[in-house]
Amino acid sequence: MTKLRLVQVDAFADRPFTGNPAAVMPLDSWLDDATLQAIAMENNLSETAFTVPAADGEADYELRWFTPTTEVVLCGHATLASGHVLLERDGGGRVTFRTRRAGVLEVRRIAEGGYELALPTIATEPGEWPEAVELLGTRPREVWRSPERYGIYLFASEAEVRALTPDFKGLAALGDDQFICTAPGERTDIVSRVFVPGAGVDEDSVTGSAHAALTPFWAARLGRVSFTAHQASRRGGDLDVMTLSALLPDMRGYSAGESSLFLNNAPDSIEGLNDLPIKVVNGATIYMRDVAHVRDGSAPQTSIVHVGGGRSVLMTVLKNGSASTLSVIEGIKNLIPRLQQTLPPSLKILPIGDQSLFVKAAIEGVIREAFHYTTDPADCGP
Repeated sequence: MTKLRLVQVDAFADRPFTGNPAAVMPLDSWLDDATLQAIAMENNLSETAFTVPAADGEADYELRWFTPTTEVVLCGHATLASGHVLLERDGGGRVTFRTRRAGVLEVRRIAEGGYELALPTIATEPGEWPEAVELLGTRPREVWRSPERYGIYLFASEAEVRALTPDFKGLAALGDDQFICTAPGERTDIVSRVFVPGAGVDEDSVTGSAHAALTPFWAARLGRVSFTAHQASRRGGDLDVMTLSALLPDMRGYSAGESSLFLNNAPDSIEGLNDLPIKVVNGATIYMRDVAHVRDGSAPQTSIVHVGGGRSVLMTVLKNGSASTLSVIEGIKNLIPRLQQTLPPSLKILPIGDQSLFVKAAIEGVIREAFHYTTDPADCGP
């Protein structure tokens, strides 16, 4: 059975259990699409990202994203998570991804810790969509739309955005669209919530692709090239957004390394189990090391030996005091051919030590001494 490594990362997060969780699965080559979709459905996260090394030199890796129900054109937080996983594994300061419909994307380390994510901007234009507005439950001041099915709904205040209770089933029936609801922020420059029920995600936690549309939208209104943003989902997440050019917004986010969860029981080491978060109490994360200590308690392995120049494993057999050594050894010798038939041809079982030789020698010595004693001529009568 092929084993695949799956890593879950909280992207756009500065502490565990915040931001947007994404699953990342680095592959050597592409699995079929049905298997990729089945894995994403099993993960049941907003996005599962799959990477494969790129062979043409245009980028370091190929990258695809799947929600539980469909493949998507662009996903920011899963791209950030993929960059985190690969840079942590391979080292370096940057990694690039070739995508099927979103061009080449880049994730970079930053000096302050964390990562920067470069995405293409998504332009929107004023438009109308009365059916969507009705399903959002509150009428926005403006509606802007793009051919890529990203819609921006501008509200007057952060409170209005936070109070939205959309009809998710109705929005899903409209298609695979992003409904990006935004307003000026109270703590940050802007605030947003993002609904994508048509792609199987009622409300996304922190959405990089939505900010690729929000960047040119808000840069024009704020009159500057950089601003702060908060996505007001239940988990929540903060971003520092900067427009490098008309085609490239730069989003600074943090991928909380301490909250990366390596699934399939695959921590980097036994000691790594001590760093697993257990729960959050009053805003403080409780780790395994806070309540217990995990260590390797097994005895050192001393059974590795070389026999005839080859690496082997020594297996000793101990008998109970009442058992016959000769019977035990004879039984093992009779069993070895049967065991050998069940093993691969390259694996051999060979007896290399037999304590029964000493037992046989001792028995023969006793018999010989007894025979000598009973046949000594000095003991014979006339």
